[in-house]
Amino acid sequence: MTTVGHIRNELLGLFRRNAQVNYSVASLQRALKLKDSADIKNMVTALNGLMKDSFIHQNEQELYSLGAPKAVIVGTFRGNDKGFGFVSVEDSTDPDVFIAPPNTKNAIDGDTVEINILHPAKPGDTRGADGEVTKVTGHKYTSLVGEFQPLPDKEARQTGFIGTVTSPDKKIHKYPILVEDTGMHPQAGDMVMVEITHYPDNVHPASMTGMMSQNLGNKNDPGVDIMSIVMSNHVKANFPQEVLDQAQSTPDHVLDTDRAGRRDITDQAVVTIDGDDSKDFDDAVTVWRLDNGNFHLGVHIADVSYYVRPGTPLDDEAYDRGTSTYLTDRVIPMLPFRLSNGICSLNLMLTAWQ
Repeated sequence: MTTVGHIRNELLGLFRRNAQVNYSVASLQRALKLKDSADIKNMVTALNGLMKDSFIHQNEQELYSLGAPKAVIVGTFRGNDKGFGFVSVEDSTDPDVFIAPPNTKNAIDGDTVEINILHPAKPGDTRGADGEVTKVTGHKYTSLVGEFQPLPDKEARQTGFIGTVTSPDKKIHKYPILVEDTGMHPQAGDMVMVEITHYPDNVHPASMTGMMSQNLGNKNDPGVDIMSIVMSNHVKANFPQEVLDQAQSTPDHVLDTDRAGRRDITDQAVVTIDGDDSKDFDDAVTVWRLDNGNFHLGVHIADVSYYVRPGTPLDDEAYDRGTSTYLTDRVIPMLPFRLSNGICSLNLMLTAWQ
């Protein structure tokens, strides 16, 4: 039986003599003329030791070659409708890496990718390096809203798909989503939400597949354009039931127990800059001249945190939303209307901290 140390030295010499060669376990076994199972086991141990010491590395095809593994460069792919793209690397001050059309590995805009640098940037050149995508590790788009168009009956029967959905987003417009038949049958021109089930690959580089989850209505119907934007940006229009339940259990008026430790200043006249039809007053001011000629300025802020406690469903949902969303014809609030237009509005919150 050949020792691990002896096999290690033979392996290292082999790799150094053939620095550009990638070896499989079987080819290394043949090169070292190892036949005994114990020798093969020692060879695997030696290979692991050489990798641990960064003398060799193993690629994605599980082939061994000389040298430490290249540092993995991870970034965000920004696609162009002409087929090429750029990868921006977080915390890097270097220009984005250019990715030519043949080297995108079917990444689409917003994907998280691993890249390899093919040609480093030239010193003093404002252009970045040229690279290739080696792996797509995450997708920005897991669902999208687009316009549905049915496939001809014959094509639908042959493929099992009932139609295509095309996103209005210019950067992914060229990737129609083939929609599976799940029982939902929209009409031509309907705007639908699709959950993506398969992304572009070498077999289908110019399309994706998905399942419809919601029909928003025909693109020409009033309000459908607004809801399409809302859904495309993953703005949640509805609240989970547990959030609604907590909001419903919150009092709709100030209780006597809420007044403890506070000073009643509801006799003060306060002013907001909100419109006549507003109900969610979250700030207001009051001012008057003091006897000494100075002015008293009072700034009134709704004490929302008194009713939205940390760690509750209301607080978690508000944190997830981050803000209320104001649209041309509606508001999608951060908190349910029972709170935002009720007890958490200065319209009803009639007490302030001492």
